Amino acid sequence: MLRFKVHQLRLRRMNYLLLPKLNSAQMLTVANRLTKIGFHVGRNGSIVARSKVGTIHVDPAGLCWSNMEIDGPILPVLPEIIAAEKEEVSLKSLEDAYFRVPNSSGNMAVRIATRVEATSNWDALRSVGESGLTPDERLVSSFFIGVAGNCQMLTDYPADDSVPVTCGKKRYYETELDGREASDLLRAVGERRQRNSYLLRNSTIESARSIKPSQDDVAELLNGLGEWCFLVTA
Repeated sequence: MLRFKVHQLRLRRMNYLLLPKLNSAQMLTVANRLTKIGFHVGRNGSIVARSKVGTIHVDPAGLCWSNMEIDGPILPVLPEIIAAEKEEVSLKSLEDAYFRVPNSSGNMAVRIATRVEATSNWDALRSVGESGLTPDERLVSSFFIGVAGNCQMLTDYPADDSVPVTCGKKRYYETELDGREASDLLRAVGERRQRNSYLLRNSTIESARSIKPSQDDVAELLNGLGEWCFLVTA
């Protein structure tokens, strides 16, 4: 089972705390904690908690970010969050929390829904040589990489026909890898190997294959994300 571990990042003058996918009870727990310690808390799906010191945002997708230090307000409530029961949702809701299928062509294309590994944060992470991919996101990504077979990835090492990509002062390569290598080298937060692979900037895994995984296989995958996801199929 995937165990939750605290991971924090600082990107572009913002502090980020990677959280599990949170259910409604856990979001209420966080809101109550922030209210208790003096924040003015607003809820509209996400939490926006304001004080004279700064503002804390908590998204149920599994991300907390702030212009202030997060440790004191949020870390003490994490044991209660991890001890919570999982909430039953539809398989479609759970799929939407982790991936999208952006087109209806015969080829396989899956866009992974990442917490921070996207757009400008993707650039910021690559420019400082870090990864923000959480263990559950890596597991879901590896599943679809396995289905895709060969696919385009970003690597920190060159290979035949690699295309150089510069992020800040770091050099990377857009490289076609076979599924096993791409999955084995896919780097998650807090890790670093001698050679690493990353999802592309658009977080999309594409393949010429038209094979689609079965709903049973997808359900088994998404119900096995341990302490990184507190949603489960009904």
